[in-house]
Amino acid sequence: MDIGAVRADISLLKGRIGEGFVEAILRRAGYFVARVGRETQMPRLMKSGTDTYLPDLLAWRQENTGGEQGDTPLYRFVAVEVKYRWNPDDLLRRPVPLELADAHRQWPDFRVVLVTDHPPEGRSCFQVVRWNDAGVAESEDLVNAGLDIYQGTIDIFSALLKEVFRVLSDATAGDNLRGGN
Repeated sequence: MDIGAVRADISLLKGRIGEGFVEAILRRAGYFVARVGRETQMPRLMKSGTDTYLPDLLAWRQENTGGEQGDTPLYRFVAVEVKYRWNPDDLLRRPVPLELADAHRQWPDFRVVLVTDHPPEGRSCFQVVRWNDAGVAESEDLVNAGLDIYQGTIDIFSALLKEVFRVLSDATAGDNLRGGN
């Protein structure tokens, strides 16, 4: 068994699990969430050539605004790209990927959420990444991203994410020690 392939599979699995966690966090904050990324659409898998970018998740919720005629329902839409990284600095030290730079222009309220089970001390497992005008990445905890997500929610989901990812990592280490299978 190729342990490198197993680790790549585990990393991909952690990315998909990370998407699920971010989806659950957004739902808990009152958003409706749809998975719209390329991986979810069969026609895109069958097509070759360039394609229009789609974020992993599209979230929306009603926000009422008071006016002279009463509350007017408006909807806030947030496009979310989720990236898992074991080492958060890996994503933060790279220049902005062209795909994500274009997404910022296509989607008015676009967020890149970095999911990691190894956040820097005092940081969350869920961070929002932004690239400044110089193309340098900066991150902040998801609770500070203006999405009405509470610290208590992040604390609960961070603890759960670390436990789930620990089990996956232990399984990989066990395969390595046992010689596979």
